[in-house]
Amino acid sequence: MSRRVVGVTLDNLEQLPKHCRRCVYWELAPHLKAQAEEFGQTEVEKEAWVSSVLLEWGSCGRLIY
Repeated sequence: MSRRVVGVTLDNLEQLPKHCRRCVYWELAPHLKAQAEEFGQTEVEKEAWVSSVLLEWGSCGRLIY
């Protein structure tokens, strides 16, 4: 059985486990995290964060298939 490792992109972000897609603990300041959770926008915030990191630094993580 072979494994494939790919960088996290906006195209494969939805393949992260749901908990990881919603977690913005490291991405947002505490008050912004609370606000995103209150409005149910954590997945949108994660997507925006990944997009900005991709533009500035490249992939910020890996997925293994």
